[in-house]
Amino acid sequence: MRSYPIFIIGLLCVTLHTQSFAVKTHLNSLPEDDKSTNFLIPPHQHEPIEVHVGIYLQNIREINESQENFHARAYIHAQWKDPRLAFDSKKTGLKEKSYDEFNSNKVLAEIWWPSLILSNALEKPVIEKQRVSIFPDGSVFLERMVDALLYSPLYLQKFPFDSQTLAVKIQSYYGNNTVKIVPKKDQIDWNPHLNTPGWTIENITSTISQDKIAWSPKSFDILSIGLNIKRDPYFFLWRLVLPLVLLVVMTWSIFWMDGERLNDRIKVCSYGFLTSVTFSLAVSTMLPKVSYLTFLDKILIGTYIYIMLAAIESSLRHIFSRNGREELAYKIDYWCRPIFPLTYVLLWAIIAKISF
Repeated sequence: MRSYPIFIIGLLCVTLHTQSFAVKTHLNSLPEDDKSTNFLIPPHQHEPIEVHVGIYLQNIREINESQENFHARAYIHAQWKDPRLAFDSKKTGLKEKSYDEFNSNKVLAEIWWPSLILSNALEKPVIEKQRVSIFPDGSVFLERMVDALLYSPLYLQKFPFDSQTLAVKIQSYYGNNTVKIVPKKDQIDWNPHLNTPGWTIENITSTISQDKIAWSPKSFDILSIGLNIKRDPYFFLWRLVLPLVLLVVMTWSIFWMDGERLNDRIKVCSYGFLTSVTFSLAVSTMLPKVSYLTFLDKILIGTYIYIMLAAIESSLRHIFSRNGREELAYKIDYWCRPIFPLTYVLLWAIIAKISF
């Protein structure tokens, strides 16, 4: 029984030695003239090396609107060609040489590769799976399954009727004079079963842009993958907007109350104002601190103004009534009954026109 642990340890040592040997097999199979080549530098070419990149968004785990980031699990694949890695498939009897997990890291440490990174990652991405394949013509195929926390700014002027773009940005450490990133349009997609509560996925796009770093003369290609999503507004309509509208309508009940009951009128307006402020605070915890007003912010401000105007109307009505001008006081209430609802609807129309 005591020999079992020794046997297992020995088996592990043999396995690790075999993996290390397998990593060097490809380089050792090259012609003698190529064995002295430094494979860690880019291949000598007159044109930048084209790196074809594709991505498959497997899952969006969380969209944190207040922090403007999201968790994504994605399958990223890149392909480029390094003639120095070409081999004779007839001599080796292999159509491709594949290296998984541990072996793939060893291969990437011994050959040149474009050093692709997620440039908008807030933390170091977790590489869950990885595979490197080398083909007889020197083509290299890198596959990675990564889990990353990514920064993506939100534009909330139309909230809660807004659409957003979740960005995944891929770039190389090398400048675009060395590496040219080419999106593989037919291999940029998302999981059709991807579930993003509160959002509807519309489409996915890809664009190439250039960026410069202040301390470097190089320009870098950046592949921006945009997952376009549209917010489902009904959660906010039923739980926030509808109660807010009913709250404003409730304050209009003071126009039918006795003018002498000033305290009751002011209480109705005060309750309405405090409740609308509570709604505003609830929304502010869900969104980032932006310098502009969202559509819902404008509606809330309009609500504050209308509740305040109702309180002012009650005070004026009470003053006129106490000064013996009962007929004028009654007319103020009478005309406010249609004016407040009509102008409130007009306010909504103006805000919608400005926002959309």
